[in-house]
Amino acid sequence: MLSISLIFATDMAKHMEIISEFNTLSKLGQLDVCKDAHRLLLCKTLMKIADVSNCGRPWKTAQKWAGLVAQEFYAQGDAELTLQFEQISPFMDRRTADMAKMQASFIQFVVLPLMETVLVSVPSLEEPLQNAKFNLACWQAQSQPPASRGYV
Repeated sequence: MLSISLIFATDMAKHMEIISEFNTLSKLGQLDVCKDAHRLLLCKTLMKIADVSNCGRPWKTAQKWAGLVAQEFYAQGDAELTLQFEQISPFMDRRTADMAKMQASFIQFVVLPLMETVLVSVPSLEEPLQNAKFNLACWQAQSQPPASRGYV
């Protein structure tokens, strides 16, 4: 049952609930891993970190994983098109997706807040956090129009 609970913790629908609870307990200094519920919460939070860990890898590795994730998303969008869904799921339509913007937004609004929250309790996340910040800057640079990158 623990494995299933941890896998479900990666569902983005539960993201804010899990992170808010972890953040509250952590900030108040009340996170006690001797308590079963707190230990489970820590495990869920670490599973969430593992799920998005590609964003905290060195740039070349993160870039490669982003491409693989995008291909998975686009395959789903292609299937939705084939099945004539009324709307294609967000980020899944290769015809309109902007991978650089998608990655930058994901890192900025999901990955960084998650890592910064957990860093208080897990200091070893400092390197992945710094990588994620660097990767965010790289994705943001790629999502700029050519004129704003200094090209004419």
